[in-house]
Amino acid sequence: MQLDIITEFFSIGGGNAATSLSQLINHPVVMTVPLVETMDYSQLFEGIMSDESSVNAAITMIHGELEGAFLFVIREEEAAKLVSLMLGETQGDQEMATSAFIELVNIIVNTFLNAISRVFDVTVTTGIPFMIEDMFGAIISSIYMEQGVYEENLFIIKNEFSYLGERLDASLYFIPKQGVLDGLLNGITIEKEN
Repeated sequence: MQLDIITEFFSIGGGNAATSLSQLINHPVVMTVPLVETMDYSQLFEGIMSDESSVNAAITMIHGELEGAFLFVIREEEAAKLVSLMLGETQGDQEMATSAFIELVNIIVNTFLNAISRVFDVTVTTGIPFMIEDMFGAIISSIYMEQGVYEENLFIIKNEFSYLGERLDASLYFIPKQGVLDGLLNGITIEKEN
């Protein structure tokens, strides 16, 4: 029930993100949130993506009352398609493609956080996203090791983008600091009861 409520709120954030993306590329974009779930790392690698999958990822550190990290992941072969939606036929060099990818992540993460912040009256700030290309398992493991206080459960939001009938799969993962996820779920329950 709690995850159903989270899905409801993040769907609102996703709708806001799609609107922002539509304005960015001057074409309609549809964005849904088909999966919101918590799972451990073994479930993640078995059910969502192999730890050996080569991916492009952007990591955004979150500070404040919802502390943790957002990890936006897309398979390497799909990343070029996503960038082409933003830049059109004139894709420019790799630096321009990277900037477009980071701008996309900024829009998605901040619209989601703004929606949650308004609902629960919490204060959060975001760091500047940084991009990495590596195996999915290596990226997840490095975040976990560098932030050893993070709990072993991932809060997973798997997004689907649709543009002119072409669907692209991407995943947005929230890795919370210890206790943050429980606090969010409890806050949602209390808010719903009131």
